[in-house]
Amino acid sequence: MFEDGQAVGTWTFLDEKGEVVRVIDRGSAVAASVVETSPAFALELVDGWSTARALAAGGRVREALCAAARAAARAGDAEGLRAFLAEHVVALDPAVEREQGDALAQASDATLVGALDALISGAEAASALRTLAAIIPGVPAVVFDLVEAALLLAPGRPAIHVTRALVRAQAGDEDGARADVRAVEAAVPGASTALVAYVDFVFRPFTLPEWWDALEAERAVVQATGSEPGGPPEESAAGEESAEGEEPAATVAQDLEAIQHLAAVYATRLGRVDAALRAARARTMGGGSAAEKEPAWWPPDLSALLPEGPVELLHETVTCDPVPETGAIETIEIDEDVALEGITVPALLAQAHADHAALAWLCWATGLRAIELPRAIEPPAALLPAMQAIVQRHWRAQDRVKTGGLIALGKRVPGFEWLGVGIDDMPDHMVSGVLAELLAVRSMFLWLLSPDTISPFQDDIRSA
Repeated sequence: MFEDGQAVGTWTFLDEKGEVVRVIDRGSAVAASVVETSPAFALELVDGWSTARALAAGGRVREALCAAARAAARAGDAEGLRAFLAEHVVALDPAVEREQGDALAQASDATLVGALDALISGAEAASALRTLAAIIPGVPAVVFDLVEAALLLAPGRPAIHVTRALVRAQAGDEDGARADVRAVEAAVPGASTALVAYVDFVFRPFTLPEWWDALEAERAVVQATGSEPGGPPEESAAGEESAEGEEPAATVAQDLEAIQHLAAVYATRLGRVDAALRAARARTMGGGSAAEKEPAWWPPDLSALLPEGPVELLHETVTCDPVPETGAIETIEIDEDVALEGITVPALLAQAHADHAALAWLCWATGLRAIELPRAIEPPAALLPAMQAIVQRHWRAQDRVKTGGLIALGKRVPGFEWLGVGIDDMPDHMVSGVLAELLAVRSMFLWLLSPDTISPFQDDIRSA
């Protein structure tokens, strides 16, 4: 019997002679929202075994299996979990069981409902539980329990350690993630390379732009020799090539008060991310972890930029003057708020790195060599080359995403390195980080050099 493509109700299994071998209840169908409504997925699971038995008695077998997995994981009770599975799942031939489990774990379109159906239909439980842990969004307690249950059933399996490393990274547990990386490498030498790169990327420290000095040295060469360095022409802020022999003037259009306020906006946003990171780590790693010494990758304390405390972040719609030719009235959306709800630690850190990069370049553009509250506007000679480089790099990274770098190749636009990796050699997660940082810095420069703009976070700047 099936409902919405799920095996449900009572199933009777016969042998080759037609004799009844087993009668089993596969329960009722579920929807993806079950993770929000079922006690099996609740943050607090006081007595997992009692919950599992009650759910099974009520025909909610899929949920019961998850509750049992969580209870077993917390107690380290592998045999208890195997017994519960044997009670509610008809075992397949071991080869078929593993084949179905592998197919589920490797499916790029696996869903929560599909994984639960595979689990109740006899696919290898370790693979099904690992898949569920990877599918459930965020890092609620159930995700940790399910991946631990998978390891109970298949101790030392490298693929499950990979999943647990990713889960731990999502929760901000760098030490735990690296322990799983070591387990993967010990089991299959060379298999952890991509995982190491991901963990290194997520937990990288906050640093100042490494090419400040290179830009200024290049500008000194230009001024001394009167010639631009070789290579393809750079793009202007508008994305078009500058005319030969001409260089648009780079003038800071914002006053000191506006620049100081923007620095405070970035500091306020970073402060909110700091609070969200502490809360996330306290939820998933225990309350004591929030009070421990901050790891090397923690966002820096920028309270010195907020002498009067955090500032209000704009979130409003601005109506522009009518377009003279058409009379059309356009609007600008400004959103300086920080997305925090349901965001994992890597996503929070990505936002923080983007804001930190924009803030660093803002301070540099006023003549500072560190992140401090600007007290004057003394832009360096390399201001325009810096903006041109940021615009071109942003375009280049976008082309890497959209065409794999083909348009850049046709236009002979060179690549660049970021964290020691070439843009064309980066995995997708690194490219997304590059784009986020370059978009933030590019938007800041467009605001800084444009007198009629309100915020780098207005939609027409970010989409220009």
